[in-house]
Amino acid sequence: MDFTFFLLIILAFHNSGQILTSKLKFSGPGEAFLFSTALGSIIISVIMTVLVFSGLISSAVCWVILGVFFLIGWKNLLHLKHALNIFSSPQSIEEDGLKNMAQSFLGLLVLLSISLALAPAFATDALVYHLAVPKAFLQAGGLVNLPDNIYSFFPQQIEMLYLFALALGSDSLAQLTGLGVVFLLLFALWQYSKQKVGKSYAWLTPLIFISTPTFFSVASSAYVDLQAAAYVFLAFYAWENGCTRKQSSWFFLMTLFAGAAVATQLTTVIVLPLAFLGLSIHGRTHKKTSQTAGQCLLLVLGSLLMLSPWLARNYFFTGNPLFFIDFLSLPINLIFFSELQSLSFDGQIGILYLLLLPALLGLRRESYPAVIVFLVLLVFWFVQMQTIHLLAPAFVFLSMLMVSGLKQLFQQNSTGKREKFFLTTVLALGLLFNTSLIMKEWFRIEPLSYLLNKENREQFLTRQINAYPIYQDANKMLTENDRVILIDMKNLGYLMNQPFHNDARAETLTEIIDKGVYAADIANRLQIRGINHALFNFDYVFGKDSALTFGEKAIFKNFLIQHGEQLSTKNGFLLYRFMLDFNAKNQNKNSGFNFEGH
Repeated sequence: MDFTFFLLIILAFHNSGQILTSKLKFSGPGEAFLFSTALGSIIISVIMTVLVFSGLISSAVCWVILGVFFLIGWKNLLHLKHALNIFSSPQSIEEDGLKNMAQSFLGLLVLLSISLALAPAFATDALVYHLAVPKAFLQAGGLVNLPDNIYSFFPQQIEMLYLFALALGSDSLAQLTGLGVVFLLLFALWQYSKQKVGKSYAWLTPLIFISTPTFFSVASSAYVDLQAAAYVFLAFYAWENGCTRKQSSWFFLMTLFAGAAVATQLTTVIVLPLAFLGLSIHGRTHKKTSQTAGQCLLLVLGSLLMLSPWLARNYFFTGNPLFFIDFLSLPINLIFFSELQSLSFDGQIGILYLLLLPALLGLRRESYPAVIVFLVLLVFWFVQMQTIHLLAPAFVFLSMLMVSGLKQLFQQNSTGKREKFFLTTVLALGLLFNTSLIMKEWFRIEPLSYLLNKENREQFLTRQINAYPIYQDANKMLTENDRVILIDMKNLGYLMNQPFHNDARAETLTEIIDKGVYAADIANRLQIRGINHALFNFDYVFGKDSALTFGEKAIFKNFLIQHGEQLSTKNGFLLYRFMLDFNAKNQNKNSGFNFEGH
């Protein structure tokens, strides 16, 4: 059922986007579908943002939106079949073999990604932020302050699409919706490469990109990294179309996609000066200074329009519209203050890009704009974040450049059959290696057990998340009047159905303990904060890697003995209820606390 709703959502994207693209001249039905659907995702996100800020969000409203856009463009179903014809054309025997190999690998990866998206959400960032924030908005019926979740102060472009999906279905539908935008990116890479290098080689571009293990893993996990890369690439694609087709509407689309990229992930902010540079180059070449000034102004206003709701939200709740600027300044702190270590790379690239580096030697002059964009994105990544999944925007262009260079090497007259066989073998080995990494992770997750009803949702999530059983117990035992403090529970807020206070680094607990060592004082401070339960990782609080000092451990242990009642313990995670009656200690002595027992 989720997959059916997913197709309806993609159709709603297409129908809504076509309202603004009906007068654009496209190279064919494939390009028309691509830009209309991608633009529609922005339109739906903007609509959801308006509803959230108006306090009018609900499942019923989202169903109405889906129905309206389905009815508006139902005739488009009759024309979509023409878009399928773009995938077939006669090829030479050599090109046909390369095409078949690429299509086989790509088809396998698409099926694997869909199966993962259909399983319940379990990826950390999705449960911490990308799904947790939309869920909170949906439960509240509108905008709500989430001060315990710093990530909630980031712009929420793609999260609004996840909110739309959650209102219509489950977290699986949200994952499919995010995957749908990734599929648009892959289709855009194919469509663009088809025009630049031909249909056979074009299949390699999306394949090289999505076969990167880290990119594949986040594609179906309700993240935003590849979605931001999609908007960055579509902005570049629109800019090139505007330059070559002399139609100013393409620059308007570039502005929308650039703004959407920044509103999706702030680390793509470098795309704005790149867009200014692109507009300036085009204006100077065609001697249209006044028009360029207007386009640059539109770019600024469009980007601010996309960001303004979230900046205003931050100002209202925190008094600082750029509340999240501390996150962006983290790399500066790492460079100039040696107390912290450098950021970890957190992912796998595989060996395919390394093996294909020589292909860049075959690039021609027409590829220079893409080379410049890639290098700027790569340098910005190196300076700012250095996490592999944030490399997606840069590697979109690298994949495209490698395929372009590979084609030139294949078609050079000096390249004989042995050289071509060697290049094809290297390509195949790289794909096999990357795919093996992907398959290894897929078998570890084993989504088919859930999809074939061999296990239920709870059993699947218990296999993926050690803390899931204790979250289940908390949801069953706590009421809406209770508030639990999550101490190093990785802030998997999406799993909580009850009010909670996130204390991912035990800062709140430390502050409460340090202000007074007596159990009654701690109880008083917890009561003031409205906290009457605790959910914590035993090793993190009392183990050798504890965030607490030896003295703080002893104080908290004494408090639990006197004022705590253990409700549940699962996989090293504990749920406690605090008895905050100052006149009586834990008369039942049911703290269940035992240093050696956990």
